[in-house]
Amino acid sequence: DVNDNLPTIDITFLNENQSASVSEGAEPGDFVARISVSDSDNGENVNVNVTLEGGDGRFGLTTQDNIIYLVVVARPLDRELVPNYQIKVIARDSGLPPLTVDRTITLQVTDINDNAPEFVGSYAPSLSEAVPIGTSVTQITARDRDIGSNAEVSYAILSTPLTHSDWFAVDPESGLITTRSIVDREIDPSPRITISATDHGTPPLSATIEVDITLLDFNDNEPIFNPTFYNATVSEDEDVGHCIVQVSASDPDEGVNGVVTYSFPQTPIARQLPFEIRSDSGWICMTQTLDHDTEPSKYDFSVTAKDGGNLDATAWVS
Repeated sequence: DVNDNLPTIDITFLNENQSASVSEGAEPGDFVARISVSDSDNGENVNVNVTLEGGDGRFGLTTQDNIIYLVVVARPLDRELVPNYQIKVIARDSGLPPLTVDRTITLQVTDINDNAPEFVGSYAPSLSEAVPIGTSVTQITARDRDIGSNAEVSYAILSTPLTHSDWFAVDPESGLITTRSIVDREIDPSPRITISATDHGTPPLSATIEVDITLLDFNDNEPIFNPTFYNATVSEDEDVGHCIVQVSASDPDEGVNGVVTYSFPQTPIARQLPFEIRSDSGWICMTQTLDHDTEPSKYDFSVTAKDGGNLDATAWVS
């Protein structure tokens, strides 16, 4: 016989759909493909040796009879690092001179759900406490290095009542965070929500991120006197400038909205009082001498506390 026939190569892939693919979850020793070789010559010319080239050392060959070869996984695979491999199958017969044939296959690495979503960046939004329900707060984004349904992500807010997570909602598809109830800076100036991003793989993988939201003050609280009625006595021989009683009001708002100043109302009665009220401290002090015999022995009047946003409250002094 003259060695005048090239070896033939037949490749069958050993997955469910017999495609040129291998799962990235395949372990070393798992079968990828079966290679059958033959040669139409006779004698020594029919002995065919098969080798592999390429594949970055991730694949190997095993055979029992030099006719049927099995391609096996030799080292772990990671689709996210290398999504496909070019492998050349080389068949060489034993003739003189030997004849060689090769086939190049592109082996796709198929995805398994081995990556959890990863949030992009950090988030520290702020908004006014006066915003209506449904106001957009911020939009979060998480990405998953897998593909297909393994990379599809849904968002949810974990229930944490102590940090007022119930004030907010998140769109499961877009990651847009909105207000779902009235927010109140005086109750919690910095509510915190924990967002989960869960992929659609089997089993699903998830990640979480904490979002601290700063609530900006709106002047929604008027000053509060405590108490609202004050009683005081003063001797008629006290000097001008003597301070008799101090009224006090507080305002839970922030900044100028929480700064309280005191005054008498602009009424004829208030203008005739022998007292002044110090706007910053609330002290009521004498502006003239008192005479129990010629002047009233008792004065009843009101005082006003006003914050920086022009909300006010009234207390009574006797």
